[in-house]
Amino acid sequence: MRLEELKSSRGKPSQSGGVLVCSKCGEKNPDDARACKTCKQGLYINCAVCGHENLRGTPRCISCTHHLRATLGRRLRKWVFETHGMLILKVILVLGVSFVAARVILKVAEVEPAEPKPSKPAAGDAALKPVPGPPDIANLDPKATPTPKKPATKPSGGPGENDPLEGWRERYCAATVANGIVTVTGKALNKKNPSITGPFLASYASKFSVGPGAIKFRIRSAAGGPGKVELLPSGTDSDPTGMKTMTFTTTGGDWQEVNVPIPHTGPYGMIRLYLPVQAQTVDVDWIGCVTNL
Repeated sequence: MRLEELKSSRGKPSQSGGVLVCSKCGEKNPDDARACKTCKQGLYINCAVCGHENLRGTPRCISCTHHLRATLGRRLRKWVFETHGMLILKVILVLGVSFVAARVILKVAEVEPAEPKPSKPAAGDAALKPVPGPPDIANLDPKATPTPKKPATKPSGGPGENDPLEGWRERYCAATVANGIVTVTGKALNKKNPSITGPFLASYASKFSVGPGAIKFRIRSAAGGPGKVELLPSGTDSDPTGMKTMTFTTTGGDWQEVNVPIPHTGPYGMIRLYLPVQAQTVDVDWIGCVTNL
């Protein structure tokens, strides 16, 4: 054999028996064939590292031993980063944005607005002036017949008045004034505060209002019902454990006067007046506060 033929045959892949078996369909082909005569698949494959020509069914390159078939890890990386890389990136981005948006919505839902306080506490003094004249001690007893004497403080709806409720503030209720009568309608609670049990009217008493005393008011409702007065003494506005609670009950029908004794002996703070307005509207003619008894 000539020298050139020896050089060209060096390292040439071959199979025994002078035939080349197709790795795809198993057909036997002549040793000089380049593609399968049956399925037309190429019988040779070049190494991606050294470029050596190998039979297609050979697992490693006969020259540099490099894997001719991709391993599971290489095929997985190709599937992730080359074939479906952008799709996976979009899915991760959508999930991340959805998670952040859900957390923001939950945080916003948990925020509870603090109960506002009037910037000028003196505005509440007008609604809590002591009743003129000496107090009627008998009226401090809820069972006693209320006196027809009307306190000087009466809500007024006259035009041009800046504060028709005279210092009282609506909390989870709506109060409208017409012909000197305040109509209170309850609203649903929208905060998680265990110290708030329903709609109420709030007022801040003067620092000179010192108990014991009483809250007096004249109301009218169709069905009546239970109510209460809560007193947060001065200096304990942020501490619900210091709250004083006095209950009362009204009947439905015509106007009636209600006296709620307040046994607290120190300075008054914030007063909450819970009226039976959860399922009905209540008309209020006037509210008065008697102190220093």
